[in-house]
Amino acid sequence: MLITQTNCLRVKKKLQTPWFLSLLISIPIFILIVVLLPIDFSRYRFELDHRIVSNLWDSDRIIYADLNKSGYSEFLHLKNDRLSGSASIVIHSGTGHLLGQVNLWGRISPFASNLATGNLFNDGYDDLAVTTLSNDSLYLNLVNLSKIKGEHHIRYHNTRVFLDKIRLNRNNGYDYTYGIFTSDTDGDGIDEVYVSIFAGFSQSPRKLYKYCPASNSLLKSNTDGNCLSGHLVFRDINGDGRKEIFGNSSAPYNISDTTGFSFHDQNSYVMAFNNDLSFLFKPIAVQGGYTATGVQVLENGGDGIIAVLNSSQTTRFKNQTLRLYNHRGKLLRSLELPPSGQGNRYRLDLMANDSLIHLEDRFEGRVFYYTQNLELAMVEKVPVHEFNSMELDLNMPEGMVKLYYNAPNGKYVIKMPDHQFYPIHGIPSFSQVIWGLTPKLAGKDKIAAISIFTDDSLYLIQTHPNPYYFLKVPFWMLVFAVVNLFGYFILNLQAKVVAKRFEERERLHNLQLASAYNQLDPHFTFNVLNAIGGSILEGRKEEAYEYFTNLADLIRLTLNNTVQSSRSLDDEINFVQKYLEIEHFRFGDRLNYELTVDNKVDGSIEVPKMMIQIFVENAIKHGLSKKREGGKVSISITGSGTSPLIVIEDNGIGRAAAQKVQSQSLGKGLKIMEEYILLFNQQKGTRIHFVVNDLYDNNQNAAGTRVVIQVK
Repeated sequence: MLITQTNCLRVKKKLQTPWFLSLLISIPIFILIVVLLPIDFSRYRFELDHRIVSNLWDSDRIIYADLNKSGYSEFLHLKNDRLSGSASIVIHSGTGHLLGQVNLWGRISPFASNLATGNLFNDGYDDLAVTTLSNDSLYLNLVNLSKIKGEHHIRYHNTRVFLDKIRLNRNNGYDYTYGIFTSDTDGDGIDEVYVSIFAGFSQSPRKLYKYCPASNSLLKSNTDGNCLSGHLVFRDINGDGRKEIFGNSSAPYNISDTTGFSFHDQNSYVMAFNNDLSFLFKPIAVQGGYTATGVQVLENGGDGIIAVLNSSQTTRFKNQTLRLYNHRGKLLRSLELPPSGQGNRYRLDLMANDSLIHLEDRFEGRVFYYTQNLELAMVEKVPVHEFNSMELDLNMPEGMVKLYYNAPNGKYVIKMPDHQFYPIHGIPSFSQVIWGLTPKLAGKDKIAAISIFTDDSLYLIQTHPNPYYFLKVPFWMLVFAVVNLFGYFILNLQAKVVAKRFEERERLHNLQLASAYNQLDPHFTFNVLNAIGGSILEGRKEEAYEYFTNLADLIRLTLNNTVQSSRSLDDEINFVQKYLEIEHFRFGDRLNYELTVDNKVDGSIEVPKMMIQIFVENAIKHGLSKKREGGKVSISITGSGTSPLIVIEDNGIGRAAAQKVQSQSLGKGLKIMEEYILLFNQQKGTRIHFVVNDLYDNNQNAAGTRVVIQVK
């Protein structure tokens, strides 16, 4: 038990050292500095480089694509000729050199994504797939780029494939949207081209098309009133080695008469297609007009899951439900999302391809990650509200990144695979549609830029490694060391101040004890008692009683003020008065005294205890006690306010003669008083000092001593 207590005391003593205390104080200060100090030590910086294109037509499209696999992106400008209306693609090299122009059949639509790239002819180059419209016919143009090398011109072969007829709407116009995508869905090493067409009030076509360049064959989905719209994703969900086709569905409610339609647009659907565009399972209807169905596909090594989320643009359907289906269309489980009063608040990330379900709360700027058992795994705060998102390959060693953006507010952030967010500065806010977000490669080992194409401009966002990234740890270590050293310096200084104060208190305590002993000197007390006893024997009882009372008062005042280092000037004068009366009683006519106090002196000021008494005692004890007659001590206190001048003068034998008689005891009281006043000045901030002068007569004989005390 004793050993344990000893160890505890040692540990406690170590924990109270300045080094340990400074460490404890430095940690919260350091954290506060890290949070508030605006120093960017992020690994990358994303900054607006410049706006390089302006005044484009509505139908123009611009993308970057590395067509010849050189590590440098070519610049592709898809446009309609302003005179003839015919479409063409102008291709520039990554350094801006014109490689050539590809002329197309028909024109491009201003309301659709018209261009995709992919390995269509297995010749080592990425080729182009472009949709164009000629009168009421929709065509697929396949451009075989047989040569793009360095700054040389391109060689190409253009193949045109008829897709379908586009019907006029009731206003004799064409209203439709479509998307074009490439993917190797059958595993033969050559990409197939997929086109989704969703007509508006013209009602038809609403289909999915697949063109196989290897077999020069075209497939169409067996859909009529509804089909997938928007972006498509390709996943092997059932483990057959072929990718199935998935996408979102909507219910625009353009068709009032649903007679004869297998899938009308008063409902949205959960649809999935096999590689041959047959249904993976019977489409599942989500009831309600103006609804939409979003999906996310989890492959799971052949035992895949389709996450489905309903949404609505109307107030009729305010609640959203997250449902999970297997690849046969069987409902596995569902989760009612918290009511929000908004039928389209939540959205699934169609492009996500991992083992978690990504549920995006666009309005609050959050992403909820659910397991396949619909258990919440993590919530991620996105520093952009009402966002859209897109995955990008920027040729980073960390892998794919994700861009969250709100174009009208000019907010853009990049999320790295480690879930760190990097803001993109300098992009202005604009209300136009973003038609393209593509990487711009500038070398195989270099990080790609980001191109953002709107209706009238193309913005390039450069990605720079932060040169200060690797200084992050040394810098913060230095900051922490400086904070810790500063804390140690302050605490060490404080410890010294505390130790000094403790030392002063100890010295003051010793001086208080010494002063009490000095005031109650047994020799002085016995002499007074002997004088009182002699008075009693001589019959002067009243006189004896009076001085006995004075002695008792003197002892009481001494004992009551033992723990105090100071008292008021009036109390000090009263104490000296009683002391002089007792000494006059002892010495009789051999000692006379005179005490005068100016009325202007403030008697309430605080002075060191014994400040006057010690000099009066020295005058009597060492100067006047040796004289047989005529001894006198005079005390005068003059001045005004709180700065009195105190003069104590005697006509004794002088300090030199007293030194010869009492060499051992002379000056002991003065040393006590000198230390007393020094400590008093340090603690109270006063400037009290005294001077002792010897007095001489005309013949230069010792005539006494004068003490001058200045209180300031």
